[in-house]
Amino acid sequence: MSATVQTRSGLVQLLRESGLVTSQQLNHCLEQCSSNDTNAILSHLMMSGLITEYQGRELYAGRNKGFFIGKYKVLRPLAMGGMGVILHCEHVHMHHQVVLKLLPRELNDDKSATTRFYREARAAAAVKHPNVVQAFDVGQEGNWHCIVMEYVDGVNLHRLITRYGVLSEVRAAHYISQAAAGLQCIMTAGLVHRDLKPGNLVLAKDNTVKVLDLGLARFLDQRSDDLTRQMDDETVLGTADFISPEQALHSHDVDIRADIYSLGMSFYFLLTGRFPFKDQTVAGKLMAHQTRMPKALLSRRPDVSPQLDEIITKMIQKKPAQRYATPQEVVDALDPWTQVPLPLPDPEWFTSVSGMFPALPATPDRPTKTSLSDTTGTVTPIKTGHALPVLEPAAESQMDDPLAALHGAHYSLSKASKERPARRSTGLEQYRQMILAVAIALPILVLLGVGLWCFFQWMG
Repeated sequence: MSATVQTRSGLVQLLRESGLVTSQQLNHCLEQCSSNDTNAILSHLMMSGLITEYQGRELYAGRNKGFFIGKYKVLRPLAMGGMGVILHCEHVHMHHQVVLKLLPRELNDDKSATTRFYREARAAAAVKHPNVVQAFDVGQEGNWHCIVMEYVDGVNLHRLITRYGVLSEVRAAHYISQAAAGLQCIMTAGLVHRDLKPGNLVLAKDNTVKVLDLGLARFLDQRSDDLTRQMDDETVLGTADFISPEQALHSHDVDIRADIYSLGMSFYFLLTGRFPFKDQTVAGKLMAHQTRMPKALLSRRPDVSPQLDEIITKMIQKKPAQRYATPQEVVDALDPWTQVPLPLPDPEWFTSVSGMFPALPATPDRPTKTSLSDTTGTVTPIKTGHALPVLEPAAESQMDDPLAALHGAHYSLSKASKERPARRSTGLEQYRQMILAVAIALPILVLLGVGLWCFFQWMG
C-alpha cells in the first residue's frame, strides 16, 4: 500500500507535479478550501470537476505520474486484458473523450504481438456503423503503442444483467437487433468478430447498442489472415460460454454464422440471466456447445413468446447451415418486436455500473435479481446503495491498480498477457481429449453391438 499524502503542502506539490490542474485552478481551489485536510482539498477538486475520482485516489496515495499518455489525459482505467490496459481518456487540447487501448511496453519488441495489435486497429477502422464502436487512430504516444477508440458513455449488457436482472423480450429484441445490424456491417467489411458476448455489447444512454472489441476479428480474405491462422493453431479463440461449435474446433475457418450463434447465446443470457451451460470447466462448456442445447428458454421465461423462442433456437443451431445465413436475416426476423420505439433506459443503470468494459474486479456470473413481470420493455432497478469511499489509497495490486505498469508498481502486464493463453490451451487440450475418447469409443460400441447381434443370430 502506498503511503498517503499527509500535509496540505505535500498535496499541493503533488498537484503541481501531476499537471492535472493549472496554477490558476489550484490557487482558486486553495482559496475556497482553507482546510489543511488533504481529503477535503481533493474532494473539493473532484466536486469542481477538476480531477476525477481515480485521479483523486492516486494523488491521495502519493502518486504524481501516470496521468498522461502523450496528448491524452487518463481519467480512469476501464479494464485489463491479455493485450494490455484500456483507459478512459480525454484529449488534452480538443477535450473530447476517447478510449485508449495500450499494448504493454514489455511487448514492444514482440513482433507477433505488435502485428496483432495493429491488425486489430485495421479491423476496427474498416467498420463504420452506428452500432459498432469506431476506431479513430492507431500509433505511438510516447513509448506506448495505442489504439484510439470511440468512448461510449454507457454500460455493457453483461454488467447490466448481473446487476439489475433480465430484460423484457421487447427490449432484448431491440438490443440484439441493433447488434445484428452492426454485425452485418462487420460481415460486409469482410470480417468475422469471433467474440460476440454480452460483455462486448455496450448500451449507450440514448438506447443505442454498439458492438465493441474486434481484437479476435478474422479477415475472410485468407491471404491477409496468416497471423490469425498462426494464433489459432494452439488456442481456442473466443469465450467458452458463447462460442460456436465450429469455432471451438477450427477458429480460422469460421464465417459470420459463428457470430450469429454467439449472438443467439447472448440473447438467451439477456432473457434468462444465466449462461447457456453450467459446466464449470472450459472443456465441459466446449463439449456442451457441440452436443446439446441449453435448457429450454420457455421453462425459464414462460412469458416469452414462442415465436421469439423459435428465432433464438434457429440462431443457436449446432450446424451453421441450419442458422440464419446473415445478421440481416436476424434483424428481419426480429422486426415484429422492434417496430415500437423503446423508452429510454433507466438512468440508474448508468450511475452505478457505467463504462464500456467489465468492472474491476469482475461482476458475478449470475444476476442478483430477475424481473419477469415487465410490460414496458425495461427491467426493475435494484437499489444497491453501492458507493465506494471517495478517497482511499490505491492498492498496488493487479485488480485495484490496472495502471501499475504506468507508474512503476509491482504488477507486470506482460505476465498477465502470457498467462491467459496457457489457460485457454489447457482447456482446448482437455476438450480434444474428450473428442478423441468419444471418437474411439463409438466405433468399438458399434462393433460390439454388431458382434452380439451376429452371435445371437448364429445361436438362434
